[in-house]
Amino acid sequence: MRPYIPNGWELKAKLALYAALIEHVAAQAGQEPPRWTQDVGMAKTPTHLVKFGLPKMKASYESESPEPFRRHGFFAPAGYLVPV
Repeated sequence: MRPYIPNGWELKAKLALYAALIEHVAAQAGQEPPRWTQDVGMAKTPTHLVKFGLPKMKASYESESPEPFRRHGFFAPAGYLVPV
């Protein structure tokens, strides 16, 4: 399954999303992420990975988003991509 990437995204934004995903999965597995993810930095434009219906939800996503996503400029609900 490929992550959703809007058309026109620049390479830096794509790399930032990939780095966030890899760091998140590595943390869940108790592993260190690859070193290259630390060098990617943030996407130029902060992006919400899940649509929100209320302004209160947006604030919640921004404060509770998993740390690897926040570090790279992405926001999602707490528990985003947690295996069940």
